[in-house]
Amino acid sequence: MDHNSSPKPRTPKSQRPVPHQAERFGAQIRDFFHFLLHPNFRRGYGRGTGDGWFKDWQLNLPWRRMFQWAGFMWAINLLVLAPLALLAAGDANATHRLQFSYMLIPLAVIWAPIVEEILFRFNIRRPLLAVWMIPVMIFVLLMQGTVIATLALIAVLAIVMIAYPKLGLDQYGKHWRLPFKFLRFYRKYFVVLMHLLVFGFAYMHIFNYEFTAASMGTTLVMVLPQWFSGLALMWMRVRYGIANAIYLHAIFNGGPVFLIVFIKLLGIPLS
Repeated sequence: MDHNSSPKPRTPKSQRPVPHQAERFGAQIRDFFHFLLHPNFRRGYGRGTGDGWFKDWQLNLPWRRMFQWAGFMWAINLLVLAPLALLAAGDANATHRLQFSYMLIPLAVIWAPIVEEILFRFNIRRPLLAVWMIPVMIFVLLMQGTVIATLALIAVLAIVMIAYPKLGLDQYGKHWRLPFKFLRFYRKYFVVLMHLLVFGFAYMHIFNYEFTAASMGTTLVMVLPQWFSGLALMWMRVRYGIANAIYLHAIFNGGPVFLIVFIKLLGIPLS
């Protein structure tokens, strides 16, 4: 140590750098709306460094922030989109297929978030995996709740979380590499693919309704809540990883489900 050097002056507390603005919830909301028109693959601030494959399956945001996002999604849906969807459903004389039972809890809070996030959003960052994973996950979705579907889902998770890292297949460029032209094309038209996946996720929920006939416009309005939720979950997946998207999806679904359970326990009829 140089004893002749004078110590550096301490920076006044008022002048010290504050955490990056994008770590704040309001900045994340602004980034989300910008992402809808100009999506990119930038990692979210605060996500941290490390093995991207494993970071994908870690919680990269505090739980408080996850509940803030769920509250934001609930507010938009309850105050704006759900009333429009109900009006459209009434216009089509549509009734909801799902009847409440306690089996709805694991279905909505565990099964649906895992299956739907892996099917519609996991491969957005890993397009090569989509070649085999999407057909398997479509099968899992169609066979929902059966033993074979559960085994298939467990196999997919085991392959991705255990087999791929052990075989070194999680290291991009070591054993495989996508052509540069494909990657450039993929980035250029990512916005189109992203909105197609969100549309597919949303429109899938039209089968939650029973109705005889309705125009395309009416059915699109009926799934507006799922469309907006799909956009928020897509942003979360790209910025902070698939685990965060699954957790947010589970919280978002769980809120209304546990509210219904609470109402049922109070003995209040839902009809």
